[in-house]
This record gives sequence, structure tokens and C-alpha cells, in this order.
Amino acid sequence: MSACEAGSCSKFARKAGTPVKIVVATNFEQAPASQADIVKAWLAFYKNNQRDLTEGMFQPIGDFVLPDQEIQFRNHAYVYLRSGMPIDVPLSGQPQVVYLANCTESDSVSVRLLGLEAGSYQIEILDPYLKTIFTNLEDFESDAKLSQEVPQGGMIKLVKTEPDSLPLDNRVWLLQSFVDPAAAQD
Repeated sequence: MSACEAGSCSKFARKAGTPVKIVVATNFEQAPASQADIVKAWLAFYKNNQRDLTEGMFQPIGDFVLPDQEIQFRNHAYVYLRSGMPIDVPLSGQPQVVYLANCTESDSVSVRLLGLEAGSYQIEILDPYLKTIFTNLEDFESDAKLSQEVPQGGMIKLVKTEPDSLPLDNRVWLLQSFVDPAAAQD
């Protein structure tokens, strides 16, 4: 069954001299209920970050035919990873928060974050419903390479932090992960 027959369809329409228009339609009556929950989560993400996403500096990155995309606004960067290829992501202004949306056909992403400020970052892995499924604290050098498991349709959120500024429950989790790494997976 095609995506259009299942109730979800994307079409591209273009007339000579006009920009590309993308039309996305979903029939929520025929689609699984989980699809509506995913769309609801992503619309909430868009609403919460609307100013950044609409006023930020947009640039395609990587492959010309199937580019990944980046939007930066003040100290936030939003990266749409579609190609599935390892990619260099140029970051300007040393953003404090970086979102990497996994829109590939893989459950992992591999990027090099050019311009990332060296330091400690909280890594949060979000599922397609944008619910946290894993959190970790990691030190990165500038221009860090990041290869990370993240579900298709999910996201990685990197937040620059200092260990003392983490919420107490995250500090307890970090301490437990050093004492008993198996307990940190629960």
C-alpha cells in the first residue's frame, strides 16, 4: 500500500518561474492514532520554537540534490537531517542549544558540529513523540564529531551546561551511571 493510500501523502508542484510548493496531507481517520500523536508533538515543538524557526537564518547543507537543512537563531540551532550521510554542520555564534532531527531512514545519525564550543553538554535523545528516552552528559571538543543512536523521526537535543547547573535528578542519574552503568539504562 502506498503512503497516499494509507492516508499520508506529500506532493511537489511547480510551475515555471515559481518556487517549489510542498503540500502535505494526512487523513487522520484512516491513519493509526499514533500518527496523530506524533504530528501533535511536532506541532507543539514548532509552536514553542516558532520565532527561532521563522526568523532564523536558513541554509541548506551537504548534498545539492537531497540537502540537509539548518536554521540558526541567536543561541539555538535546528538541523534537519534527511540525507542519512555523515555531514559537517556549520554552526555560527557557538549555539548553546542544538536540535538534530533524525528524518533519515536510519536509527542513527553521524555529524561533525563545526563551530561547537568545547565543553560539557547534556545529550537528550527524544523519540518520534518527542519524549525523552535517554539523557547523558558528555564533554565535547570544538568541531565535535557525534555518532548517536536516535530513532527515525526522533531528535537529539544538545544543551551546553556545567555539571553544577544540572537539575538534581540529572546529577543523581550521572552519579548512578558512574557507580552502576547498568542502572543508568533503566
